[in-house]
Amino acid sequence: MAFLVHRLNFGRGALQVHVWANVRLRSARQAQSIISVPIYSQKAYFLAMRTRTIVAIIAAVIIVIAIVGAAFLLTLQAPQVQGVSVSSIDNVSRSGFTLTFVIKLYNPNVVGVNIKSITYNLLLTSSNQVLSAGTSDGIQIPARGSVDIPIQSTIYFGSAISTVVQAILTKSVMMNINGVVTAHPLGIDVNVSFSQTFDAYPYISSQVSKII
Repeated sequence: MAFLVHRLNFGRGALQVHVWANVRLRSARQAQSIISVPIYSQKAYFLAMRTRTIVAIIAAVIIVIAIVGAAFLLTLQAPQVQGVSVSSIDNVSRSGFTLTFVIKLYNPNVVGVNIKSITYNLLLTSSNQVLSAGTSDGIQIPARGSVDIPIQSTIYFGSAISTVVQAILTKSVMMNINGVVTAHPLGIDVNVSFSQTFDAYPYISSQVSKII
């Protein structure tokens, strides 16, 4: 009986040791899980804060760029027509002549400006009759620079020949060149008008015999 009791006592002792060992192991795991939860929470918090900071910086940069771009657009000016002059009148005949005129443009901006097109009309001022109309290709104007744009057009008198002859006899053939310069700064069309009246007689006086 003593041996059996001893075995039972020993068995209970082993059981108690095993139970206490399990309790201590569970307690250690719970403590580790309790400690690990704040660590993971801190990592998630720092990650969220870093993400918010990056997003805030990107938003601030976008806002600054938008403000600077808007301010730049407000200071952008249209090209200026500094003058329109007749370069020459050639191939004079009873049907008409070839006119070459020059438009001088100035760009007051700190960036280059693209001229998309130049649309023009040539009128006989005495009758306000259109002798010619056309469109010329554009050109690039450098920043704060000027360019001379030559345009050549063939003029046909047509039904205006009698008016032209009468004007020649008075030694004054007044004509008007007018039109629109379409600039294209930063993808925005800007129209600048021009108009110049001139006397064509000095250019054709030596060739009047070909008309009359």
